[in-house]
Amino acid sequence: MKIISVLEARALIAGNTVSAKLEFESIEKLSGRILGENVYAPFPAPLFDNSAMDGFALRSLDTRGSSLKTPVLLKLKGVIPAGFSGKLDISAGECAQCMTGAPIPAGADAVVPVENTSGFEQSGPVNIFLETKAGRHIRYKGEETKKGELLIKKGTMISPTELGILATF
Repeated sequence: MKIISVLEARALIAGNTVSAKLEFESIEKLSGRILGENVYAPFPAPLFDNSAMDGFALRSLDTRGSSLKTPVLLKLKGVIPAGFSGKLDISAGECAQCMTGAPIPAGADAVVPVENTSGFEQSGPVNIFLETKAGRHIRYKGEETKKGELLIKKGTMISPTELGILATF
């Protein structure tokens, strides 16, 4: 066995190492490959403040003292489905029915789950049986991932987890 110096070892390694070139592939061909550069979030997730559940977006102050025995009655201002891109504002004494993922209307600061309400019709009042706090059941813009955040490091082998992140962003 021959002993060589550190410099000789480095030269030997450098002379026998193949450096891979960067390739750009479709997502369908990435499984099992090695990521050639860092991947950063091009946008925040979620993209906007949205409802974490089906319920009613409202002003938390309007729910003070509400309970099963003493519900607060709020005027239904409208319905906000997931994917809604219109504008809806909530004022004192009002609420909007919202689906999971629906944007939070201006003026609202909380969501009360639908199971803590009753009496809602297309234009009728809504009974709120739960006192709530600001921020409840709201997913805030960028709460999960900030724009520019490192998502996957260079050199990572692409598995189903990384494929999901890449498909999302």
